[in-house]
Amino acid sequence: MRRASRIEPITPLLKRDTRPRSARAAPMFLVLVLLLVASAPARAGFVTVAQYAGPPSGFAVAGGFVYAARSNVPSVLVYSATKGTLLREIGLAVVSAIETAPTGVTALAADEDGTVFVGTAPAGEVFAISQLKPFSLGRADDLPGGAHPDSITALFPSSDGRLYFGPQADIDTTTILFRSAKTSLSSAEPIALLDDSLPVRVTTLAGTTGLVFVGTGDSPAGISGGRAHLLHTASKKIVRVFLGDSFVTSAVARPDSLFFATSPRGRVYDLSGNLRFTVAETAVHAMLYANDGNESVTFLGSETGLLRRWHNDGSVDTVGMVDPNAASIVGLGFVREPERIFGVAVSAVNGGGIVFYYDAVAPWVTNVDISIDPSLKQPSTPEPFPPRITWGQYTFTITTNEPLNGLPTVNLRYPDNSLQQIPMAGADTTFSGTITIDKSRPAGTVTLVFVGVDDAGNTGTTIVKESTFTLESFGQVRIANNLIRPAYGEFATIRYVLNSPQNVAIRVFNMRGLLVADLSPGFRGPGQHQDVTWDGRNMRGEKVASGVYLVRIEAGTEIQATFRVMVIQ
Repeated sequence: MRRASRIEPITPLLKRDTRPRSARAAPMFLVLVLLLVASAPARAGFVTVAQYAGPPSGFAVAGGFVYAARSNVPSVLVYSATKGTLLREIGLAVVSAIETAPTGVTALAADEDGTVFVGTAPAGEVFAISQLKPFSLGRADDLPGGAHPDSITALFPSSDGRLYFGPQADIDTTTILFRSAKTSLSSAEPIALLDDSLPVRVTTLAGTTGLVFVGTGDSPAGISGGRAHLLHTASKKIVRVFLGDSFVTSAVARPDSLFFATSPRGRVYDLSGNLRFTVAETAVHAMLYANDGNESVTFLGSETGLLRRWHNDGSVDTVGMVDPNAASIVGLGFVREPERIFGVAVSAVNGGGIVFYYDAVAPWVTNVDISIDPSLKQPSTPEPFPPRITWGQYTFTITTNEPLNGLPTVNLRYPDNSLQQIPMAGADTTFSGTITIDKSRPAGTVTLVFVGVDDAGNTGTTIVKESTFTLESFGQVRIANNLIRPAYGEFATIRYVLNSPQNVAIRVFNMRGLLVADLSPGFRGPGQHQDVTWDGRNMRGEKVASGVYLVRIEAGTEIQATFRVMVIQ
């Protein structure tokens, strides 16, 4: 799972192949095919997930969860990336391993395996959260001059197995970057940066294989001392330095190793120190790089609450205001399923946090299940899939890739373009409805049509699972389940349609022509019938021997038919 400070190429506006597939020929049957019925995603919208008290101080996305933190509370809030609901608040003070317990969170960063690292104040203790359980990594005590960190200003868990971090402390400014194992800070080692003799601090960390980008910013006293350093992790040497501005955030593109860094003056630089563009806002506090294979996009979180988007051709457009009360956007992260850009902004009303997401992708159906007519279900065998579709009652259950805002509209479209709506019930991502298919429906290909709207206002009409189901012709007699095991309670159902009132006779014979059972229902009116079953017993109620039996059906001049049924005892 991706995280806000280290972003791989992603696809926030992914275009899916939604071309219809060919239906299989079935001249004697009515075939129901769940086809891909697609439309372009509607214009994306913003959804405010939650608001919380306290200044936002960290944000990360990992493992299907969204993590948010505050500078005055020693805990991490965890939200569901699918439903956006608050799942839990993870307290840190109870698992602290040093004398000075944390009072607030100063930095968050997520690893590729879903582990979230948490920097805290006032003693610089670092925690890890794995599978929603926190544990302390301790703190770096052996800083130059015997100093102790009072907070962690930036974190970066690298793919080389190390954790890079920048503490805030009154120490030699040439060694304000450290790295340690991801399991403990006891082995932390300093890394020398540019000796600028200014009390700067690490403000942003990002990286890719073998490289770490280190951005420094002005000191709390306001002394200008920002630099950007490119660290070679194997040699532990700075291989490039560019000057001239402070840096507040960064983003990395994979596999191009294309870095972007922003300054408090609204400028965005590339890895070589070249000024790429300047935004209208005074500062960009959050960035997210994305690549859909055709177009490189960098999302910019401004201090005005506007989410902007910069393209490689140099153009910048505005996505929109993330929330009416949002001020500065201070964190962004990408969730792949369902595709969303999550973020956190500072509230202009009370200075608290506003958790939001930007959704540009329409919902779609990921799975369709059909339950067969209850009268055909056998007690001892699992329901077949795909089932044999014939006239009768069926339950359609669909699963969507994300929660919907209200119930979806689901119809069956028949060859004559008539629609039969399936009344749906359910919530979130699972919905079901039951309909009766009668003999009036024409033969041919039938399409399941879905329309659903997500919380961001995107309308989806796509079904990604295709299945073919056989609907038997209504003008014929059929034996449902012509292989039965009476010892397990199985039975055969005789289904037939009459065009006029008839006296119906249904009898079972063995292969020698001897009558075994008389199932005749007698006089029946026009319409469809399925009121005759045979459970493999003779007229005395005894179970018949294993073998093949003949079922003879007679209804005046309309029906004269014989079918075989296999009995296995």
